[in-house]
Amino acid sequence: MESLEHFQDLRRRFRHFECEVFSVRMEPTLLHLPRVARFCRERGVVWDYQEIMGTFAFGNRPFSPKWWQENPLSVKDLEKLDHTLAELAALGFPAARLAQTRDYCRHPDRRRPCAVGYSNLVIDYQGESKFCFLLGAFGTWRDPLLATWRRSPRARAERRRTLACPLPCSLLQCNIYQSTLPRAATRLRRLLSCREPGPTG
Repeated sequence: MESLEHFQDLRRRFRHFECEVFSVRMEPTLLHLPRVARFCRERGVVWDYQEIMGTFAFGNRPFSPKWWQENPLSVKDLEKLDHTLAELAALGFPAARLAQTRDYCRHPDRRRPCAVGYSNLVIDYQGESKFCFLLGAFGTWRDPLLATWRRSPRARAERRRTLACPLPCSLLQCNIYQSTLPRAATRLRRLLSCREPGPTG
């Protein structure tokens, strides 16, 4: 709560600053999600949730395709899930997003296409541009960013790799949010609107 108050204070001082809260949707948190959503809405904080998934990408444990059967935190009470999703729908949460969650919980072993090559952009701590931390770089911060992201041969090659990726991370936030270019344009407009006018206005 102290951290949230600190970030809220930054929002008041810097209009372009964003504060977001993400919950992990799993069995112990399921019935609490609508209350957290209302709490954030009352404070003008963006709220969303992330699906619980099997261990992959980082760490030394290999990914288990049947992780959802072994993990006690994965949602198995579908009636409780429907109750929570109905409450989130009443709060105006996007119907398509809730439908993704419903489908994911009913068919956790279904292969889903990865859209990260079209929806995501990562610039890592070495200044390399990637679609995903697990993929190779297609450029650096020195390259013309959007042109490289859209048309470079290396970016095309990395996009092809995403289509063959076996990891089940298609419901991570980088796949769910709107595509990178509209999101970047929205944030850029917000930043420009917050700039103080110079001597010439």
